[in-house]
Amino acid sequence: MQLNNTVPQVFVQNQQERRVVDSLRPYLRESLKLGNFMEASQMGNYDQQSCRWVGYGLAKGVSSIDPTTPISVLSTYEDSVSTLHGLMIQGLGETDEYPWCYYPDRKSDRGFGKFIRWAYFTSTDNQADVFAVDFSLNCDERIGKAASIASVSAVAAIAAQHGIPLDAELVLANERMCENFEHSQFRTENNLISVRDWDEAACRCNCALRFNTKFCPVLLFHKAKQ
Repeated sequence: MQLNNTVPQVFVQNQQERRVVDSLRPYLRESLKLGNFMEASQMGNYDQQSCRWVGYGLAKGVSSIDPTTPISVLSTYEDSVSTLHGLMIQGLGETDEYPWCYYPDRKSDRGFGKFIRWAYFTSTDNQADVFAVDFSLNCDERIGKAASIASVSAVAAIAAQHGIPLDAELVLANERMCENFEHSQFRTENNLISVRDWDEAACRCNCALRFNTKFCPVLLFHKAKQ
């Protein structure tokens, strides 16, 4: 995916400021220093047992899937509160102000605009890190969730160019920042495991991405490679 390099595109943000950086990568492990973790104590029993990134460092971020203005922001807040995604998009493109960005129908219909929410889970051992893209087939993307395979591929392509490691596992995160079994099974069956897999799928697709469809040429191109 060809990106527009005429404006600053990559930022880190904390309570005091948002600043331009060359890459997100040097900041991905800040969650461990700040003490922000995926806490088992805040999860239900099923998620505690099934979620593989319990105990990983937790940082939140957003990426715009508009190819003309690709932007990524990573949070380095001292506390990873639930509203961080809405705070990170303020002043960046056609979005609603916080907190109305979470409720686009109640304000100007912009919501999160083209921004998709994600979280980055940093492993505390030798396991792969996890790049968790907020995903639901039954949602309006204006709330900041990817609603198609095409949108997930677009996030992967942009985030990879902004410093998310290609060997991180890309998961389709539900509202609890875990992954539903059927989505994990879908990724396995279609060999869409890492950020690299999803990025390559996007790069092989010459069509216009269709943001409201479950099945799209991105997936077909990737399956044809196998």
